[in-house]
Amino acid sequence: MSLKIDVATIDPVRCRLAVEIPAEEVGAESEKAYAQLARGARVPGFRQGRVPRRVLERMFGDQVRADVFARLIQQSYAEVIAQHHITPVGQPEIETEDAEVPGGLRYRATVEVKPDIVIEPYAGIEVERLLAPVTDANVAAFLARL
Repeated sequence: MSLKIDVATIDPVRCRLAVEIPAEEVGAESEKAYAQLARGARVPGFRQGRVPRRVLERMFGDQVRADVFARLIQQSYAEVIAQHHITPVGQPEIETEDAEVPGGLRYRATVEVKPDIVIEPYAGIEVERLLAPVTDANVAAFLARL
């Protein structure tokens, strides 16, 4: 998938991904969805598999558009995460900016990520160890309480 990607770090634990999917890919995915729908759609007045595209668009257009956009967002998000080596902690907040079937799809995803933790050198740090001596009187007192 050819994507335009912009990754911006908001703060140490969040980043924003701006992704743009070209119109050709949105159109191709839309064509596949309508072809699959045409094979199984049952519309009164038409034989199964023979429903014109205009009728399908009028009856199922919003549902097909939502399914296509959801599938494209899911695929592109997974690709961006893998490509930029981002480790998300939870589900992203997705905002669509431009979503038209003849045009492309543009969205922003804000995701929480694992912070980069830098461990300072700890070798050579002196720690005072406190010892509590146990006497026979302490053991006898404890056993008496039991």
